[in-house]
Amino acid sequence: MEETIRFRINKDDKEKIEMEAKELGISVSAFIRLLIRNWSNGIKFEKDKRGSS
Repeated sequence: MEETIRFRINKDDKEKIEMEAKELGISVSAFIRLLIRNWSNGIKFEKDKRGSS
């Protein structure tokens, strides 16, 4: 099931995101999904790291 998430950013950040996505050859929404996945994986990594200490 797909959901829609909306958020507000300033024009400069929007343009930076669009440029990064274009350089990678992916859509802006795919780029944002990639950022979210990487952020989420970072949180999991930190939790695992703390749990194994």
